[in-house]
Amino acid sequence: MIWEMIPFLFLLLAILLAWRSQPKFSLVALLVAIGSGLGLGRLEPITLICIAAAGLLLWLPANVKLPTLARGLSYGAFLVLAVAMSNHIVPGFNNLKIYDQFQFSPDSVPFSMYLNF
Repeated sequence: MIWEMIPFLFLLLAILLAWRSQPKFSLVALLVAIGSGLGLGRLEPITLICIAAAGLLLWLPANVKLPTLARGLSYGAFLVLAVAMSNHIVPGFNNLKIYDQFQFSPDSVPFSMYLNF
């Protein structure tokens, strides 16, 4: 079970490095997280398109001189894509199940919990 968490650990490392203003190391950790996610079956190849599109939609207005309308459209498209990924509308993410039909007490409703990439 611990080896199934490798992509998530590298994803966490990428986030922590980004907070510490280490963009090159954060990008390397993100690429390792994506690669290990693909290798372990947590991500499908179709997700590479969504991840690349999200990255491009954020990178483009920050690094290319765009008109204000194009900049706003790029950020708006990123927001729509991010919401779609967070609501599991985008296919290709096979999340790790942490709890299956877990109950806190005998009369509570059972629930399942997933670790989302």
